[in-house]
Amino acid sequence: MIRIDLGLSEKYLAHWTIQDALRELYQNAIDNGEDNWTSRIYTMNNNMVALDITTLDVTLDRDTLLLGETSKTGDDTIGKFGEGYKLAVLVLLRNGKSVTVTTGSEHWTFHLRPNDQFDVNILSVDIEEFDEPADESTTFTINNIPMEEYEEYRDKNLHLQDGYELVRTDHCEVLLDECNKGKLFIGGLYVCPYYGTTLYGYNFDVGTFQLGRDRNIVDGWDASWEASKAVVQAVAEDRSLLDKVLEAKGTRDTEHLNQFVLSNDVLSSAMWDRFIDEYPNSIPCSGYMLEDRLKDYIGGKFVVVPNRQFDILSKTTMYTEAMDALEKRDLDVEPMVYVKMFFDKYQDSLKEHFGELMLEAEKWEVK
Repeated sequence: MIRIDLGLSEKYLAHWTIQDALRELYQNAIDNGEDNWTSRIYTMNNNMVALDITTLDVTLDRDTLLLGETSKTGDDTIGKFGEGYKLAVLVLLRNGKSVTVTTGSEHWTFHLRPNDQFDVNILSVDIEEFDEPADESTTFTINNIPMEEYEEYRDKNLHLQDGYELVRTDHCEVLLDECNKGKLFIGGLYVCPYYGTTLYGYNFDVGTFQLGRDRNIVDGWDASWEASKAVVQAVAEDRSLLDKVLEAKGTRDTEHLNQFVLSNDVLSSAMWDRFIDEYPNSIPCSGYMLEDRLKDYIGGKFVVVPNRQFDILSKTTMYTEAMDALEKRDLDVEPMVYVKMFFDKYQDSLKEHFGELMLEAEKWEVK
């Protein structure tokens, strides 16, 4: 047996939890490819569980025990056996778990051992070699996990959840189950909550966001932008989401809908139909338009809507057609002409007042 002391104090990364450590080990396995890893849970009699996380076709060299050495290749991975697995093992041991690794023809058993020179416990590993042929895989086995701790982590790992409801878009899964609402995942692993109310949860593809080492922070504006993009695509895939999206107010995942809605005829048409149902024969406008552009039009019934809603409606073909159908005021035409046009349109109800209107109109001037 060979003993190697890694020189990592048990106090390192004091803010990491068991959840952080398990996420790190799962990330390493997942980065090896969707079909190249497995996970198994073993339930013990004392309401404790043991967990195996196996990566296929990968073995760890001993030099990966050194900080700075890694098995990572390529730019599209997050974990894959770099510094993180040593840190994950350290945190698990510190929290009373036992951790072993079977890799190739070797069995590694990790410990926290006292170091007399520095008067602190450090991470250490005992390595035993097998006589039988090497298995080209690596399995992390974690023991002494209370069932409630495992269940808490399972809620933060979509790979361990059975049959969660989703709509797939080009860069993420929109998670429809209430239990995932407000959660942001990347590659199936929980990262952080959304800062503010959302309609759904989101599992983004790896590479959508930049993450730090702790992988628990995403820029709030970026998260809102990407979620809004996903919502628009999700509505195109599943029309049953439409009403909920249209009725949303102040949710972070609909904050930027106006930037993406034109790519979705379903959503933009539905928003227009809803406006017309509420305000028949009307045209939406924003507050500033009443004193600006609309003074140049006659014959339209305008309704002021929130600026965000107008930004979307005004980009639809229905809005363009409605505005094109209006008569544009010609500033060279005398006001009397407009009075006559108005009378022609409403003559049935204005016959007895026509003379009065004509006399009054003679005093008007074009401004």
